[in-house]
Amino acid sequence: MKQVNEVPKSVLNQLAEVAQQQQESLEALVAFYSQERLLVRLAASSYEDQYWLYGEFLLGTLTNDIKSSSGITLCAKKMVNKESIIKHAFKEISTVKVAEDGVAFVSDEIEVSSSGEEEVQIRIPAQIGHITTYIEIAITLFNSASMAPRKIATASLLNSSSTELLAYPTELIIAHKFNTIYQYPTLEETLKDYYAIYLLASTQNFEGRVLQEAILDTFERHKTTIEKNPPVFSKRFDLDDSKNKAWQQLLTQQVSFAKVQKLVHQFLWPIYNQIEVEDEFFENWDYTCGNWR
Repeated sequence: MKQVNEVPKSVLNQLAEVAQQQQESLEALVAFYSQERLLVRLAASSYEDQYWLYGEFLLGTLTNDIKSSSGITLCAKKMVNKESIIKHAFKEISTVKVAEDGVAFVSDEIEVSSSGEEEVQIRIPAQIGHITTYIEIAITLFNSASMAPRKIATASLLNSSSTELLAYPTELIIAHKFNTIYQYPTLEETLKDYYAIYLLASTQNFEGRVLQEAILDTFERHKTTIEKNPPVFSKRFDLDDSKNKAWQQLLTQQVSFAKVQKLVHQFLWPIYNQIEVEDEFFENWDYTCGNWR
């Protein structure tokens, strides 16, 4: 058995091998591994039901489309004195005892700041041997969610066992993004929403009735009007040079916007059509063939 002080060196050696295989920088993989190990501590803590995976990190985890340099995105219910409460929580999370993994979090140097009422940023120093990295966490605060969180498994970089964490409901993610492209179908800022829906529709199965309820709830919360043949479905949008450049920067895999738009339409139109005629939708989405059944 290795002595504890040998573990960081062993971990760095393993990360260096993976970096060479994946043609990634060692620094990027150290950051990603440190994120992973912080989530292991979250799952083992008393806070595991208070902070859910959310946003880009959740999307990447679900679709295996995550970038190693991205930070962690979580969500939590709104709270008073949010900065002090969250800082205290993550000081405790970062010191939770788990199987030795070579990572030491510097809990006394955690930094917390706010962006308005609904977002808090955290910066946590992490050390693996002689390398120090900084974990960036963005926490979105919400009043309530109309659906319960789901447990999902997060992958491990060095083939450790996966970690199960609570995650914001996938159906609500799609509903929020659908509401955005429904209202602003041609804006450059919504390209990322088209792509997110495409990634989920091409990697996940869905129950149509559950997704329909999520969409109805989201439209109601945003006071979105149900229209007949809305532009998001009735028109095809070509990307001009500016939007095409933004699209290429967004992608982690090469896929045309036309292909993305086509799958998004196949995925959402049948549900929207039933909403329009005030009927229920009971089919199930099979991502392997890209159809409702």
